[in-house]
Amino acid sequence: MADGTRPIFWLNMLLVTIMAMLVALGKWDWALAVLIALVVVNTVKRLQRKE
Repeated sequence: MADGTRPIFWLNMLLVTIMAMLVALGKWDWALAVLIALVVVNTVKRLQRKE
């Protein structure tokens, strides 16, 4: 990106924001699903970087 940040950073920020909103609304099952998605996205990205 033009400002030097990676797209994965913005994806992480979006997922954390969505998770915070879901927790505030009391949607714990969806918040857990977003947390799992966050872990999977970061794990896949880390594995791709090692190869």
